[in-house]
Amino acid sequence: LQSQTGQQSEGRRLDFVPQGGGTGGSTKGARHTPTPEQTFSLYLHEYQGKQASMDKVQRLRDLGWIDLNTAWVGMRMLFFNPELAVYVHVTLGVYFPPSGALLEKVSQVSFLS
Repeated sequence: LQSQTGQQSEGRRLDFVPQGGGTGGSTKGARHTPTPEQTFSLYLHEYQGKQASMDKVQRLRDLGWIDLNTAWVGMRMLFFNPELAVYVHVTLGVYFPPSGALLEKVSQVSFLS
């Protein structure tokens, strides 16, 4: 990888291993349970609007949480359909291997209220 200044960047990026096997899927070196120092929670609320969300994401970039070496970004969302009284919990993960591809993994669980 090269940064915008043209310098080679190594950093904390995960290696891409097609069909890497195990519970790590197409990555190696990933921990199953990250420590609190390795994660960061950010809440984006719909009622705050798009600009507030974009400002929060920019703040993550400014603090170095999202950069050229970011290997994974995950989101968890909870939806409720009051007409059916059903909750849906969605987990979305996007992996950024060195090849430049975007590898997504989506899982969802529905349950009645």
